[in-house]
Amino acid sequence: NEVFYHPFHPYTQMLIAASRGELCTIKDKGKFIADEACVYYPRCELRDTLCTRKMPQLIGTKEHRVACFKEDK
Repeated sequence: NEVFYHPFHPYTQMLIAASRGELCTIKDKGKFIADEACVYYPRCELRDTLCTRKMPQLIGTKEHRVACFKEDK
């Protein structure tokens, strides 16, 4: 329930919006990049150059965690 009612990750937010019928589009899909980068980079609307340089750390509580540089936005 926590993930559905309070999604932290931008990609999770986009998937939930799509499940409600909201159209989610990404103008420039980007290319998949090196192993040290965020795996959601090609599908994220909030991605930036930091996401191409390193993988975000997993943060949060035992019940609800996220690995994203943009999670608080």
